[in-house]
Amino acid sequence: MKIITIVKCLFFLVLINANSALYAQASYTLCANQTDIKYMVTGNDGSIFYWTVEGGQIVSDPNANTITVNWGGTPGEYTISVYEETVENCLGNNKSINIKINASPFVTLGNVRNICEGEQLELNPGGGFTTYLWQDGSSQPTYTASENGIYWVQITNQYGCSYRDSVLLIANPIPEIDLGKDTMLCELNEIVLDAGVFNGSYDWNNGANSQTIIAREGDGQIWVKVTDANGCIGADTIQILNCLNHFDLIIPNAFTPNGDSYNDYWLIIGHENYPNISVNIYDQWGVQIFQSQPGYPEPWDGTSNGKKLPVSVYYYIINPGDGSKEIVGSITLIR
Repeated sequence: MKIITIVKCLFFLVLINANSALYAQASYTLCANQTDIKYMVTGNDGSIFYWTVEGGQIVSDPNANTITVNWGGTPGEYTISVYEETVENCLGNNKSINIKINASPFVTLGNVRNICEGEQLELNPGGGFTTYLWQDGSSQPTYTASENGIYWVQITNQYGCSYRDSVLLIANPIPEIDLGKDTMLCELNEIVLDAGVFNGSYDWNNGANSQTIIAREGDGQIWVKVTDANGCIGADTIQILNCLNHFDLIIPNAFTPNGDSYNDYWLIIGHENYPNISVNIYDQWGVQIFQSQPGYPEPWDGTSNGKKLPVSVYYYIINPGDGSKEIVGSITLIR
């Protein structure tokens, strides 16, 4: 005698939006590109569930009673449906809910923005949004930034969908240019004006575009503008004064301290008329190698700390000590 067992299939399938616990809701609304949205059904123990998600991607076990969905970025009407297969191989009817995906706003402030110190940058995410929220709590449509830091804005559209973007602002320093003090040059003396190393471009008022230029008596006002690699501009000006009221000083531009008792010292004729005169000598790197006592009682002998200096061009600054401008020039040491 054959015994036939009749399996009765009973279903109590309820589809739930697990994030908001909206049981048996016919439809609900999300924003485009929302992620980690969970959905679950209640059914029989041990059942397998078969899900279909339009417009989104299941990123968890697709046969569990709970799934996690990442929604796409295309607005529209979509459906999630699921049916159950019990351990007795009974198949249930589809249960579905409708999903409305609203458009999410989008804005980009840029990854990194550069300005120069003292400048301001207006961050503008664009118009047409319902609300704006900036990193400091302000809510105006635009934001003016001027300091180093990370700035962000969160925008919300008419659907209540939000988006946040950030930008790193770098305020680059202005090139610091120092051509030195206003200087008096006499006769054939000259001085090198150095605008500094900035890996940029140089614009001198005489048309030169090099890092350094030579200045001589009669050049008058000299200025330079330097644009560095970040586009920041620095400038400085120096006045080259004519050698007025100091024609009584005779300043050699070379001497030969070789021990032959001829021209072994750098003698400045007329220095005795300036009891407070002082003389400083520098090498080509700007290192001071000689400093006289007031009155220049012991002229320079071409040494520094007792050591003979090599043949080269050196630079001097003579302060007459009477309140007038310093005299600057170069001296060539020959052996």
